[in-house]
Amino acid sequence: MSTLEKNVHEERLQTPEVLYILQRIDAIDEKYDKKIEGLRSEIKNVRDELKNEIKETKKEITSVLWRILGIIVAVQGATIAILQFLK
Repeated sequence: MSTLEKNVHEERLQTPEVLYILQRIDAIDEKYDKKIEGLRSEIKNVRDELKNEIKETKKEITSVLWRILGIIVAVQGATIAILQFLK
């Protein structure tokens, strides 16, 4: 590009219409950046909530399994006692 072409090109970019469009694009970009940041925050909160629920569920399952194991041990003990009694 010649110097004259560059000057004409730069002058066209400095028109009020172009500047207005650029301002509007910046405003829209900022608006959507805020929305995206809000969504990221919501996703993080949901993820943390799910992690906590998974931990609680894991604790509950472990508790149930220990109770089942306790019942199995008790039944084995009772079975041994009954068998010894029947001898």
